[in-house]
Amino acid sequence: MSDQVQNFGSVANGLSRSPLGVISLFIVLVYSFAALVAAFSGSFAVGERLPLIYFMVLFPVLVLFIFTLLVIKYTRLIYPPDAYKDEANFVRMVESKMEAAVALGVAQYAAVQQTAAVYGAGEDRPRVEVNPGEIVRTVQRAVAAQPATIERRQPRILWVDDNPDNNVNERRAFDALGIRTTIARSTEQALQILDREGVEGFDAIISDMGRPEGKTAGYDLLKDVRDRGDRTPFFIYASSRTPEHKAETRRRGGQDTTNDPQELFQEVTAAIAANRR
Repeated sequence: MSDQVQNFGSVANGLSRSPLGVISLFIVLVYSFAALVAAFSGSFAVGERLPLIYFMVLFPVLVLFIFTLLVIKYTRLIYPPDAYKDEANFVRMVESKMEAAVALGVAQYAAVQQTAAVYGAGEDRPRVEVNPGEIVRTVQRAVAAQPATIERRQPRILWVDDNPDNNVNERRAFDALGIRTTIARSTEQALQILDREGVEGFDAIISDMGRPEGKTAGYDLLKDVRDRGDRTPFFIYASSRTPEHKAETRRRGGQDTTNDPQELFQEVTAAIAANRR
């Protein structure tokens, strides 16, 4: 008996180190008490036993539902740092989230400045705002989607832009989450890279719109990619996110058009996670 008590104490100590473990211990306590009452219910009337029977039957089903919900929606919150392989991995994960959030925040601020310079203060200018809390939540959602992807090869993005210095911080945000970017400076170079890497070489393609080769180079590349039968998620990252331009991109077979770094980051990471499930 003393060994059993000692083993239970050891297990309980381990469980108490995470929120999910504390919930588990509480459930065990409640159900054990119910089982104890059931063991001494011989003198109960039928009407007195029914609530206990219903509880014993339905309680495990309710617990299973709650645990499933917690594991799906709050995976990162219900495990302590030592639930990872080691504390160093946990620290690296936190640092990656911070680095991605900072890079995305800088990119968002630059986009606000650029939009103001291009459109002025008019009411019809595309709205790009810096919301630190929402940026952090965007990164958290992207990180939460990573377990579906980490077992395969590292995610990759083909980024087509004749002036890649314009999106350095956006690429840093992706890189902080382990998403590699390959740069192409023209449609021709992009198609050569796609030929070399194959249809499954990239998880997403991001393109600017106007390049020296034409004002609608982004649409032209999208057409070339789709004509090849390549269904890789395709995003236009340009100076607009108007409903008309978004609708036109989708009509041509792309996913979206935006000038908002946070929106781009959110949609691209979601598309990568969805394609890798």
